[in-house]
Amino acid sequence: MALSIISLNVNGLCDLSKREGLLQWLRSLPVTVDVVSLQETHCTSDVECHAWFSSSGLSFVLSPGTSRSGGCVVLYRPVLNLVNFWCEVPGRSLLCEFSFCDSTFRVLCLYAPNRNPACDLFFNCISDAVDPTVPTMLCGDFNTVFDRSLDRFGSFADDVSRESTVALGRLFDSCCVIDIWRYLHPNSISFTWNRWDGRLASRIDLVGCPYSWVSSASSCEILPFPSSDHCAVLFSFSIPDVIPLVQVYGN
Repeated sequence: MALSIISLNVNGLCDLSKREGLLQWLRSLPVTVDVVSLQETHCTSDVECHAWFSSSGLSFVLSPGTSRSGGCVVLYRPVLNLVNFWCEVPGRSLLCEFSFCDSTFRVLCLYAPNRNPACDLFFNCISDAVDPTVPTMLCGDFNTVFDRSLDRFGSFADDVSRESTVALGRLFDSCCVIDIWRYLHPNSISFTWNRWDGRLASRIDLVGCPYSWVSSASSCEILPFPSSDHCAVLFSFSIPDVIPLVQVYGN
């Protein structure tokens, strides 16, 4: 039961040519993507979302933002059946439950605030909304990092004044997920956001994989997307038929 999921902060999709470019880019990827988690779409309504994506062959779920900020969209292939969805924080979170073959799992699309205390409060709110007994994939722009020495460039490693690392760790722990890119690339340095002048960069776009799925992970790669200041994170995995015993970070 192999699946692929991609997460991307698109930095606004109101422009038709940008939407067409996104769909063309998705079709050009080396794998067929089953779930597309999009943040900062600036999509305001289901009517608008339908107009944007009806020709893509993908179904959609929306957590609406405004025409200038926010907006989370999850696109998915018909091979998946949408069971339910929740918008805990409109425009910034979207939790979708899917069934696939004989399995049920959830995908949580997140677009975190970029300042505190709003970011800490957001992570704490999301933690309370997630049922850890249901395998849940976390995908999104978290606007903070786990390790400044590895995941930030151009800023002082000990300047934690704007970080939400502790709250991010609590969120991942409470959801029983791991930063799968770091798990598969333990010593690598790569970034998902770059400032226009190249002076700052961060790996703030993350995918959290359920502990019980780690042994079934195939790959997790950071892919440039030409129409945003963010890169995408593409994760390929299989839903295990039998849940293995997995030890991750001491769990």
